[in-house]
Amino acid sequence: MSEWQITRAALTPAAVLMLAPKPEPVPKQISVSMPALVSKQIPSPKPASALKPAPASKLIPAPKHCGPVRRGMVHSRFHRVVNLLVGGRILTVAENSLPDMPDTVYLPPEAVADLRMLVKEGDPVILRQGRIAAGNVEMRLPDDVRPMEPYRGPALSEEYLRALLDACESVKEPGGAALLPDGRRWWIAAALEAYTAALSRGSCDDAALPAIVGLGYGSTPSADDMILAVSGLFAGIREPFTEELLSRTTDISAKYLRTAGEEYYAAPLTDLLDDPDAERAAALAACGGFSGRDMLDGLKIACRLLLRDGG
Repeated sequence: MSEWQITRAALTPAAVLMLAPKPEPVPKQISVSMPALVSKQIPSPKPASALKPAPASKLIPAPKHCGPVRRGMVHSRFHRVVNLLVGGRILTVAENSLPDMPDTVYLPPEAVADLRMLVKEGDPVILRQGRIAAGNVEMRLPDDVRPMEPYRGPALSEEYLRALLDACESVKEPGGAALLPDGRRWWIAAALEAYTAALSRGSCDDAALPAIVGLGYGSTPSADDMILAVSGLFAGIREPFTEELLSRTTDISAKYLRTAGEEYYAAPLTDLLDDPDAERAAALAACGGFSGRDMLDGLKIACRLLLRDGG
């Protein structure tokens, strides 16, 4: 079995808990000699069926976690990433050169060049005490893994929105949405405008989204990437996406929409939102096949609407 030390990890608190860091050592028992005579009879222990279960809040001591073994399977594999499905969440294993993305762990640079060589779809996965076993590969997390910090979003002003729009428009190549029929592109734009308008009013109303979630091609459809980018613009004021909404798209896209709803985003997007310029826009555009450019297109729609409506 091959074994790799994970070099870095970008994990939400839910993923850190799922990976179950090593538990605290159990203190040794101290043997105490009993007196020869005991005045009271020691009662027999209650049978297991009579014991009351501990409250859920008592089952996971902080800050360490002695979680159970978690089992799953290899969901999908690509040249530079492998997705593991465990407990209803997707954990991604990626090559070291990729940017930080939520719920992703990174292999060292000397690891195999094509991650498709490591595992195949359906291979069993086991998570236990900071170790990930998938197929014939075992990966060890560093001892000091900490969860990502939630992203709170930029301060929106007219000056900021113009700078962000200029940065996004500096990338001329269209996203994957350009491959969709005109009617679907119009439908996506209209739904994104309605979503943006609701968020700008401080409302978490996402009634317009079910009509467009999942529209597009690939493992993260274009409409989903655009929704994700707009939600990052308003991070900190919106509520998580519902599981019913996430069920309308692919598993991988649902992963990133779910973590976005929890306020965790990929670094290229937050870098652009924090300090918009052409260089950071180009870095985001380079992500995925069309994903980064679709995110830029989503931000363009949001910025134009906010500037037209006065922010």
